[in-house]
Amino acid sequence: MTCVRKTSIGLTLVELMVALAVFSVLMLGLGTVYQANKRNGVVQREFAYLQENARFALNMIAQDIRQAGFAGCNPEVKILLDKTDPAYDPALFDFSTSLEGFEFVGTDPGKSYNLASIGTAPVTAWQGTGGGALPASFSNAVSGSDVLVVKSARTADGVFPGANTPQNSASIPLTGPSGIPAGTIVMISDCKNADVFQNTANESASTLTRGTGAGGNKPGNVPPGGNPFSHDYRDVARILVADINGYYVSLGANGEPGLFRTSFRNGSASPPQEIAGGVENMQILYGEDTDSTPDFQPDRYVPANQVTDPRRVVAVRIALLMRSPQDIPRPQITTVPSFLVAGPNAATGVTITPPATDAARLRKTFSTTIFVRNAALCRRLAGETEC
Repeated sequence: MTCVRKTSIGLTLVELMVALAVFSVLMLGLGTVYQANKRNGVVQREFAYLQENARFALNMIAQDIRQAGFAGCNPEVKILLDKTDPAYDPALFDFSTSLEGFEFVGTDPGKSYNLASIGTAPVTAWQGTGGGALPASFSNAVSGSDVLVVKSARTADGVFPGANTPQNSASIPLTGPSGIPAGTIVMISDCKNADVFQNTANESASTLTRGTGAGGNKPGNVPPGGNPFSHDYRDVARILVADINGYYVSLGANGEPGLFRTSFRNGSASPPQEIAGGVENMQILYGEDTDSTPDFQPDRYVPANQVTDPRRVVAVRIALLMRSPQDIPRPQITTVPSFLVAGPNAATGVTITPPATDAARLRKTFSTTIFVRNAALCRRLAGETEC
């Protein structure tokens, strides 16, 4: 009988080590690809967050600015609010100017500002148009960012005068219940003029009334006796509700910065409303028409505290520095990058350096320039060089 010797089948130690080495290289490559894809996914998600929030914030402000100064078919407004009341602030209730800006000192074009930490600052840190002070209602605004107040009016839907209103009248008769709560700042307007006052009648009343003190609301009205309307109003006049909105950067309930809006339609500040998250800094420049004969084109862009005549502002340039809500996975960062905001170069913009503690956040700047349509329109309609 012939015996057949069987040969063992298997791997040598060298073959096993080579296989392990190849497998390790392959897994390392797959792991690297996975981490890169994961990081790219996070970056794309956070960048989409920045873009969407910046677009929404800029669109919201742009809509208000385009409406700024609207008071019917004539921009001339007579103020019947009580200017002697401490609650009366021209920055909020003087409708002779449609925009009020407040520049944070130290963030002028050509300067650098270090956001060592994001927190509030005293209202004295801002300088307004014409040297005005920032209203106390914005005490939760964060340092380093500008503040903007936009004033306009919108037609009160379904509210119509029911009869002529004499010049010395203390109320305006309506065709039905106004639906406008007491304390709301309203206007009556036609193509001759407009008058603004604080309504004292409740929303079920078929009148708008301008009684002294506005029923305890602030700032209240001047006494109707001795302070008549600008003229008699016929029943074809329009009833409008004032829109007074302030935009600023503040900290949300989660401790993250965002763009906030406060309304002063009822004389006092409404609860702040966060309209877009991730807004870390806002810089605003005002396009002023300085020509002796206005051509309604901006001749220079300056911060609020350098505007010589607010009625000559025909455009607004707004720039936002956005940041992601979370860190981006990447190698250890040793330096914090700076960002040029509101200008194409260091001479015309402001250089913002974010906090070192948030260096791993994704950031990007967004900007837009908005034409103040009513600033030019009212001058053309009136055939004048000034509103």
